Formats: sequence, structure tokens, C-alpha cells
Amino acid sequence: MLDEVRRLEINGLIALHGERFSEAKEFFEKEYHLFFDAQTVEDRPIHKGAPLHNLGLAFFYLGEVDKSVLHFLLAYVEDTLNAAYDQEDEADRSPAAVMLRDVFLNASRF
Repeated sequence: MLDEVRRLEINGLIALHGERFSEAKEFFEKEYHLFFDAQTVEDRPIHKGAPLHNLGLAFFYLGEVDKSVLHFLLAYVEDTLNAAYDQEDEADRSPAAVMLRDVFLNASRF
């Protein structure tokens, strides 16, 4: 599974940087579903922040702002759930938090 996750993420990032945003979205959705399905098999939570964050980027560039914000919020939740008890503020410095704060919060002020 790890090889498939790497393949999907690399291909998704290549598509994202090549401005093929719909294609990137498909790769990241597949990657997310692999992680999500693995949770059931492993019977434990698995951090899904990377594909959620990248889906947020893909939706942002596709002009689907509501879906973009949703995926960045979900990535931020993943980051908070994976932070150690006394280090919750680490999640506030994560890439998802930066996007929510610096892109969407600042944009809403205008």
C-alpha cells in the first residue's frame, strides 16, 4: 500500500504543479481513500492530513472555494488529533492552518 500511496501523491503533485487540477484532485482522492480504508483494516486512526491538504489546493485552483476550505479544515482537524497533549499549538503552525489563516481569513477581511 505504501508504494501506491507514494505513487498517487507524486503523480498528484506533478499534476498540481502542471496545472492539471482535476487530474490532481483524482489522485489525491484515491490517496485519501487508501488511508481511510486502511484505518478499518488496521483498526486504528491513520493521519490523512497530506491528501486532505492537497485536495484543498486542487479545489482552490478549480475555483471550488467551499470544498477547498472544507478540505483544509479537515486537514487541520487531522493535525490537531495527531498533536501531543502538551503540543496542540503545533497544529496551528501546520500547512493547513497557515492556508486557513493566511489565505482564507485574510481574504474574508477584504
